[in-house]
Amino acid sequence: MIWGGILDRTKTELILWDKDNWGSITAKCYVDNVLIPVLQPFWMRESERAGQPLWLMEDGPSAHRAVYTRQAREEYEIPKFDWPPSSPDLNPMENVWYILKDMLNKRPVRPEGREAMAEAIREEWQKISEVHLLTFIDSMPQQIEAVLAASGGHTRW
Repeated sequence: MIWGGILDRTKTELILWDKDNWGSITAKCYVDNVLIPVLQPFWMRESERAGQPLWLMEDGPSAHRAVYTRQAREEYEIPKFDWPPSSPDLNPMENVWYILKDMLNKRPVRPEGREAMAEAIREEWQKISEVHLLTFIDSMPQQIEAVLAASGGHTRW
């Protein structure tokens, strides 16, 4: 599992789930290894920069939806945007994951082994530019129009 976040031109630290040390992805492990050490400081810094609390957009894994996670977000006063669970067309992060996979596939030599793959993922994450991020975010109005035109169905996005 890989976790990362974006806001306009900014990316969070990329987290590669450390199953050997953290175990399976539970709400507690998510809160302890992602939400508190990475997401909350990023959210706080960017909210201060924006002059208002920003809204968090997460997808639907159980660790994100769990009561424990919700309580942690409430404790840190991180508002979460509720959106339909089957709407990747409306989440610019899905585009970031797509380009990251594409960048990994275009590497001249496929990394072998867990550590080599982890390093390759981190390297490619760093290469995702502000231009990429802004392109994904700026395309959201067109994506929303496409979803509305398709009555909530599949779009080219």
